Order: sequence, then structure tokens, then C-alpha cells
Amino acid sequence: MNIISIAIGTAATALATSNTIQIQNLQKEIKSITTSIDSIQNAINSHNSRLFQLTNGNGQITIAEELIHTQTTLNNTIVLVNEHSNVLQQHRIATKILMSMMMILKKELTSFTHAVETHFIHESIEDILTNKLNLRFIHQYDLPRVIKMITKQVNINMEETDDSLPTFELINRLLIQQRIEFVPMNTKEQTAGGVIGNLLFISFFAAANKNQQSFSTYKLTPIPFNQGQQRLKLVQIPYIIGISTKTMDERRKQYM
Repeated sequence: MNIISIAIGTAATALATSNTIQIQNLQKEIKSITTSIDSIQNAINSHNSRLFQLTNGNGQITIAEELIHTQTTLNNTIVLVNEHSNVLQQHRIATKILMSMMMILKKELTSFTHAVETHFIHESIEDILTNKLNLRFIHQYDLPRVIKMITKQVNINMEETDDSLPTFELINRLLIQQRIEFVPMNTKEQTAGGVIGNLLFISFFAAANKNQQSFSTYKLTPIPFNQGQQRLKLVQIPYIIGISTKTMDERRKQYM
């Protein structure tokens, strides 16, 4: 029995030793596999951080080398887009500057035009007040309508007039009297622009009458004459008189 027990104990010890060796080998293999898995996992994580978007329809990671040129092209395109955006921004700034300059020029032109127009009006008013009759206060845009109205009222046919003189000059020569009056506005009628009244230009023109009677004008010059022993000269006599030739002809017929 003792011999059998020793044999069994020796066999058990040998089996335990063999199992221990196998377990150690398995542990080494497991450790090696674990190390390999960790290395693979680290490599996968490293690539996933860069290639997490580069996957195909099956969820598999696409090879990075296939997209290097595409990525370079995309980067260049983004650079061009940024440059175009900067150019557009500069154009917008330049456009705003040009618009502001145009507004300034428009205001300056309006001020200059107003100064020129008011300059002619001021000169025209000064001449009218010194009895130098004129129509220069009329704006050039209103002048054709004014000429048409005046020629109609004074019964003048422009086709029969002298072509050597401008129409405006002919109309200007028909002036016989002018005056300027100020018409104030009521407080309620005053506009937001601060207009307090209007200037009223009143002009009188010599109207032509084709059916008027012919007459002659004479300037009387007082001549000294002898009266007794004195030499006299009339002082209270008309300066100019007009005599109708038609009346003179009728009286001449009566005397004959």
C-alpha cells in the first residue's frame, strides 16, 4: 500500500508540475497576445484620430494615401476662397467709400448750382431796382414756356421777326416796366424748409396791335422869340406829342 501511495503521489506531483509549466506558458502567450492587442489598439486609436471621417459605406477605414492629393486640393481651394472673400470685402469697402464720395460730390454740385442760379437772380434783382429791365431771373427750364406765353399775349409772330436777334433778346426789348414785391406767408402756411414768403416779379410788355391807327410823334423844342421889347421862351409845353395821320387827313378833306 505504501508503494502504491508513493507512486500515486509521485504521479500527482509530476502532473502538477506539468500543469504548472503549461499554465506559465499559457500566461506568457496570453501576455504576448495582450501586448499585441494593446499595440494594435493604440495604432487603431492613433489612426482613428486622423481618419475617423475617411470611412466607406461598410464602415471600414479608407487608406489615407488615397486622399492625400484630394485633401491638398481642398486646402488650396479653401485658401483661394479665403482670398476671394478678402477681395470681396475690400471691394465692399471701396464701394462704400465711392458711394460716400458720390454723395459729397452731389451735395457740392447742388450747392454750386444753387449758388450760380441765385447769383443770376441777385444780379437781375439789382438791375431791375436800378430800372435796367431784364428777364434773367427766369430759370432756363422755364424760359421756353415763358417766351411762348409772352409772344401769345403780346400778339407777336416769331416767324415774322428778325432772325439776327435771339428770341429772348426780342422779348426782353418789349419790357416797358417792372417791379418786385414780397408776398409774406401766414405762420400756418410756412413750410418745413423755413420759407417765409415769395418774391413776385411783375413785368409789363408793349403789346403789338396790327389794327392800330398810324400816328407820328414829335419832340417839341422851345425856341426863344421876341415879344415887344422882351425876348421870351415857353417852358410849360409838352415834351413829346403824337399826331394821328388819319385825323389830319380827315380834317384836310373837310377844308378842301
